Amino acid sequence: MEAPLSYTGKNRMTEGFREYFDLPSGGSVELSCFLYSGRPRWECYGFASVLPVALSVLHHEHLPAMATADVREVCLHYLQSARNETMGAVSFGAECRDYTHPIGNDQRGGPWEGITLEAIEANPSLNHMMYKPCGMGMGFSSQGMMILRMLLRDALDEGNEEQADEVLQILENWVRMQRPNGLVSLWYPKEREEADPSSLGWGMGEMAKIYALLSERGMECPDFLTFTRKLADFFVEHFSEEDPFGRLWTLDGEKKASGGCNGSFVAKGLLELYEVCGDGRYLTCARKAYEAYFRRDLRFFRCSAGAIDCDSVDKESAFPLIYSGLALWKELGERRYLEMAEQAAFYFLSWMFCYDAAYEETSDFARMGYFTSGGTVVSAEHQCIDPYASVAVPDLLDLYAQTGEAVWKQAAHMIWANTTQCLAGKQGMHFHGMERPAGAQNECFAQTVWSKYRSNPRESRGHMNDFIGIWLCCFKLYTIERVGTLDEM
Repeated sequence: MEAPLSYTGKNRMTEGFREYFDLPSGGSVELSCFLYSGRPRWECYGFASVLPVALSVLHHEHLPAMATADVREVCLHYLQSARNETMGAVSFGAECRDYTHPIGNDQRGGPWEGITLEAIEANPSLNHMMYKPCGMGMGFSSQGMMILRMLLRDALDEGNEEQADEVLQILENWVRMQRPNGLVSLWYPKEREEADPSSLGWGMGEMAKIYALLSERGMECPDFLTFTRKLADFFVEHFSEEDPFGRLWTLDGEKKASGGCNGSFVAKGLLELYEVCGDGRYLTCARKAYEAYFRRDLRFFRCSAGAIDCDSVDKESAFPLIYSGLALWKELGERRYLEMAEQAAFYFLSWMFCYDAAYEETSDFARMGYFTSGGTVVSAEHQCIDPYASVAVPDLLDLYAQTGEAVWKQAAHMIWANTTQCLAGKQGMHFHGMERPAGAQNECFAQTVWSKYRSNPRESRGHMNDFIGIWLCCFKLYTIERVGTLDEM
C-alpha cells in the first residue's frame, strides 16, 4: 500500500494504490515479522543497533556476478573506448543512452523528438541507443580526473606511451585553464563558469594522486601539485564554520549557493593532498570542516547535496565523511574520529537494501536475476537503486579492520555483489533490443513504482533504464585499486 498518494516520478505524486492477494476458502498464509527493542548507540542513531541484527535474520547470500580481474578489464575497456576528439582536443568522455532518457527528462531537439514513452513501450523498435563522444567533467557523474588517473596508471603499467602522452597532455591543458584564485572549470575542453565543491574535491584528490603516481615512477610534474595546492588554498581561505565550503561557486570566486554536505568531498581532497605534501594547513582545515559537517548534519543522521542533481537528503555526501573520519583517526589517533566514521557509515548504509524484494516474472529484475540486497537508493528525491556504493567498499572494509565489527565486512560484500550485476562482459550485452558495449552498466534500477523512464508507474517497478554512466566503471576501478581482489571477501 502507498497512500494517500504515491511517489512515482521526480517530484511527482500521483494517486495512491493498494495491492491485495486472494486467500481461497480453507487456505492459509504464514507471515513473519521481526521486532527490535534497544537503546540507541548514539542519539538519533537507532539504526546503528538495528542494522547488525537485520543482517543476521534476513537472507541475502550472493556472490559477485563477475570476477575482480574481469571487472577491471571491462571497466578499463569502457574508459578507453570513450576516447574521442571533440572541439579540437582529445578527450575521454561519452554519453551513452537510449531515447527514454531524454524523453523522461523532458529534453528536446534530438532524434527522439515526437516519440513518447508509450510509443516505445508499444513498439520497442522505435528506441535506439545513442553513443555521443563528448568532453569530460571533473567529478560527480563524469569523474574526468579519475578516468585520467586510471588510464595513466594502466598506460604506465602496460608501457603504452601513446595513451600516457595523451592523458598527460589533457592534464596539462586542464592545468592551464586554472584561474589565479585557484578555481578551475569542471569541464574540459569547454569551460563552464560555475563549479560545485563536490566535483572540485574529487579533482583535488585525484590530481594529488596523479602527482604521487608520477613521482613514484620517476616523473616529476610540479605543475600538477601546484594546481592541486592552489585549488586547496582557495577553500582553506574561504572556509567558514557555518557553511564550510559552500554549495556552488562561480569561477571568479563568488559563492552562489550555501548549505548541504557536498563540500565534504573537499575535506576528503584536502586529506589526500596532505598525505602527498604534508602541509599541516590542509589537515587542520579538513579537520575543522569535518567537525562542522558532523556538528551541523551528520550527528542528526542526515546528509544532503552530494547528489548534485537533486535537492534532498541523500546517500552520496556521506561517503567522503566515512573516508575522512578514518583518515583523521589514523593521523591523529583520536578515537572520536573513528566513531564519527562509523556514524557516517551507518547513515550511508541506511540507504541499503538488507533483503531481496520480489518482482513480477515479466520485470527486468526477474528476467535478469537482479537482486536488491546490497543495493543503495540514491536519495529521497531519486527513489531508485544505483551502483554508486561500490566506491565505499574499501572504507567499509577498513572500518572492519579498525573495529573488528562484522557488520562492515558483511555490508561491503553485499554492496560489491550487488554492484557487479548487469555489467556487460567482454562481448558486450544485448538488452532491451539494443547493444551495450563491454563494461557498460545502467545507472537506474527502479526498485519501486518511481521512474522517469516508463509511462505507467505500476510498470516501472523492477525496470532497468538504458543510461550508461561512465562513473560506474570509475568507482569499481577505484575500489579494485584500493582493495585488490574482491572475489573472496
